[in-house]
Amino acid sequence: MKKLNRNRIQYQLVVTVLFLTQFVQAQPVFDDGDDVQDVPIDNWLLPMGVLGILLIYYFYKKQLISKN
Repeated sequence: MKKLNRNRIQYQLVVTVLFLTQFVQAQPVFDDGDDVQDVPIDNWLLPMGVLGILLIYYFYKKQLISKN
């Protein structure tokens, strides 16, 4: 009975979160006409990908050493 009740609460939580995100996404876009220069993130994709792979390798090796 506890498992059934826990699943129902989790289901209600997911439905509530999905319902609330619809309001966040439905906000109007503000167009102030700013002349702000956007920073291109395309230049950072490759270095961040390499850094992510290195971090995954480091933590994986660290986890293997700690298990032995």
